Amino acid sequence: RGRLTDLPAISAAMCDALRDIDNARPYDGYQDEVFTGTGVALVVRPADEWVDYLQAMKGGQASVSYVVEIVVPRANVRASYTKIAELVSAGAGHNRSVIDTLKPNSAPQTLGGVIDDLAVRRASGLLEKQYGAVSYMGVDIDVDILVPRLHS
Repeated sequence: RGRLTDLPAISAAMCDALRDIDNARPYDGYQDEVFTGTGVALVVRPADEWVDYLQAMKGGQASVSYVVEIVVPRANVRASYTKIAELVSAGAGHNRSVIDTLKPNSAPQTLGGVIDDLAVRRASGLLEKQYGAVSYMGVDIDVDILVPRLHS
């Protein structure tokens, strides 16, 4: 038997990897509220076009898309922007950058064997966000994941 697209395992593995980032708290899925304190919340959630099974139905790979929503406190706009810029920079180091943590080099990143590889596509949507009564600044990072759908 082959491995199928295991969506809960993928988002959990992404959260496990993101725990390496200093002062960050990953969340698996949509949240009513997030807690950052003076740190960073990283919300791993499905992208608008979450799963594309077309290639998998032909015996290839399923394409799965997630968003890593970076959320930082908005106490000081300049400091918030600086922190977000570091988190979306490549080359800042695996404990400081979402990009470096998820895709540290050109080798396939399998998240412990859960996926075949991933690509960080873009960071977009720098804006103010509201969780409960607290204001934050945030940005969305689009992550494309390739997963085999092997048949038995």
